[in-house]
Amino acid sequence: MIAQVWTSTGPAGPPSAEVRRFIDEVLAQARAFDGCEAVMTLADPSTGESLAINLFRDRAAMDAFQAFSKEKSAESESHGAKVGAPHVYSEVTALL
Repeated sequence: MIAQVWTSTGPAGPPSAEVRRFIDEVLAQARAFDGCEAVMTLADPSTGESLAINLFRDRAAMDAFQAFSKEKSAESESHGAKVGAPHVYSEVTALL
């Protein structure tokens, strides 16, 4: 398993209904990719900082995901988030 972790910052406070819908749609679309084993976001409303963690079966699955990932990162920025570059973790232990 391999993980890709994205950091982002946005406005502090709970997400708007529009942003919540966007996040829910992106997570559902991401999870539908072949080889995508899990997706999750972690957010701290008090700071506006968040993490997006995507777990993949292997590097090939992660590589196939990249165009989608770049597109959704750009859309996130249109919702007021600043998205950092992803970090890849090649050693992942998870009980899902």
